[in-house]
Amino acid sequence: MPFSEYSAWNDEVGAGILNKARIATTYTRILARTLGLKGNAVQPLLQGTDVTPTDIEFEKRELTRAEQYQIIENALKLTDQPGLGLLVGEQVEMSTHGILGLAAMTSATLNEALSIITKYHPVRAPFLSIQQEQSDRDLIIRFGTVDDISEPVSRFLIEAFASMLQTIVERIVEDEVTNASLLLTLTPSQAWETYRQHFHCAVTRTDAALCEYAIPLALANMPCPTRNEALHERAEVGCRTLADQIAGQATWRGKVEALFRVGHAAFLSLEDCAQLLHVSSRTLNRRLLAEGTSYHAMVDSSMKSLAVHLLGETTLTVDAIAYDLGYEHPSNFRRAFRRWFGMSPATYRKQHLNTQRQLP
Repeated sequence: MPFSEYSAWNDEVGAGILNKARIATTYTRILARTLGLKGNAVQPLLQGTDVTPTDIEFEKRELTRAEQYQIIENALKLTDQPGLGLLVGEQVEMSTHGILGLAAMTSATLNEALSIITKYHPVRAPFLSIQQEQSDRDLIIRFGTVDDISEPVSRFLIEAFASMLQTIVERIVEDEVTNASLLLTLTPSQAWETYRQHFHCAVTRTDAALCEYAIPLALANMPCPTRNEALHERAEVGCRTLADQIAGQATWRGKVEALFRVGHAAFLSLEDCAQLLHVSSRTLNRRLLAEGTSYHAMVDSSMKSLAVHLLGETTLTVDAIAYDLGYEHPSNFRRAFRRWFGMSPATYRKQHLNTQRQLP
């Protein structure tokens, strides 16, 4: 399946994510648990890879797509139970997906949650292609695998995602969804009876390129019970930052600004940012200089903007704002503010209030 089928990014960025993204070992740990494997008994699941049981248990590393495919092949050889992917998928909670799961579960509506998953799924599941469309009646999620892999492995991944999708939708609407429809591209097998028992909606086979899960728009617009606008905004910034890091498409300035939006510029040192971006402090500063800025200048600009916001939009005292911005002594904040604007914070606030009163 071509990279161009990724709807969230253009071809270049989508390909970058697909080539560079790694897969959390969390999913393999769930797979091992489903098979009843613990400790060193996990070893048969890892044959043909350099992954160790310790890597899986303590998340010592991430997996390549090739390693993940090998692990799935091993799992399928260890059991003859049809629908293994279904069993794994139904155990995957929102929290399993890290920052992506947080962004989805704090969305305003089911529609927004599914949009987030569609847009940022390569940061957690680079082996899938996911698209979202809307008809007059339904919200439609289309999905399939992206690599030329064996039919059993592809079947497992499709089973797991379809099962997980049902779980996500039903957790948000807080009820079984029987008026959805699921079209699967999978070839006929003994697992089909398992599919009809597992899914709460009608399941049929399709010859289309992608599987399809459709839910009525009335359900898609239902509010998420765990919606949280502030937390959602931060989580989505985290998803975007991670996607940019994986794709290698963002400017270094943009990456640092994204970290500032998630955290607080005053409390993120150059060393902190460099560590989060997986480069040395010297390299980060050199790359920022090449883009016409510096870490110090970016912190200064961020503090300046936040100071203006707090003075104009809150009733906090100047001293309280100074401490909120990370200044040890309010006098240091006053000196910085005078350098920025040529006046004291108190004078700026007074002028701002006078201007606001004069507005019609």
